[in-house]
Amino acid sequence: MVTRDRPALAARAIRCFADQRYPARELVVVSQGSAAYTARLAGLIRAYGVEGRVVGAEAGLPLGALRNRSLDAAGGDLVCSWDDDDCSHPDRLATQVAAPWEAARGQ
Repeated sequence: MVTRDRPALAARAIRCFADQRYPARELVVVSQGSAAYTARLAGLIRAYGVEGRVVGAEAGLPLGALRNRSLDAAGGDLVCSWDDDDCSHPDRLATQVAAPWEAARGQ
């Protein structure tokens, strides 16, 4: 999740991630925000019990470079873009992970 100084939106996005029913997940947050904002994000990740971390990024990097930074920090085999201004259903990840397998089986 790429973010910069949007605390209310980021808090909601982290909560939506915490509510996901798909069990094997980690949240990598790339923050171009202030040190206080970055600390707040880390606190929200801990408070919601989410496996994840915050990675700092210098101001001025384009979105593609920020997303690449999140990919470099991710530890899983599957990656999902998580936006700080979106609200996601608790089954979003589970549905997305299952979809390719169902299609491959002809369902």
